[in-house]
Amino acid sequence: MLTTYRPDRRNTVFGLVFVGFSALMAFETLRKLSIGTPANMGPGFFPLLLSISLCAISILAVVFGQSSAQKEPLKVAPFRAVAMVLGAPIVFALSIDPLGLIIAVFLSVLFATQASIRSKIGESILLSAGFSVFCVLIFIYLLNLPLPLWGRLIAG
Repeated sequence: MLTTYRPDRRNTVFGLVFVGFSALMAFETLRKLSIGTPANMGPGFFPLLLSISLCAISILAVVFGQSSAQKEPLKVAPFRAVAMVLGAPIVFALSIDPLGLIIAVFLSVLFATQASIRSKIGESILLSAGFSVFCVLIFIYLLNLPLPLWGRLIAG
């Protein structure tokens, strides 16, 4: 027996809202910023890439959104997880200037890993150290960004 596909109205509405938002952002990016090339990226390259990605994901949500008969009830995320994930960028923003890139990345990743109740402190420290090294290699040595390795509280 064939079943008919009926997209969920909420998925359709929100998907179309995000398609419109991403199209507006892409239009404004193309209008106001130079895009450049992948080898020599301009200030509009990444915003345009994000706009295109958001548009594609939104279209997929509209096309493949579950019908209301197939839905599972939504589960509320634990407060700890939400607080840690949303707090990690705040920790980074508040610590990058006084402590520098190495410690800011370390602290923000350590903070984010505590969102899971299954996280182990040893693994979190190793992951944080690995991310710190990775960010230094990418942003300082490969991209030559003017970020302080050590902040004013440490370097003086």
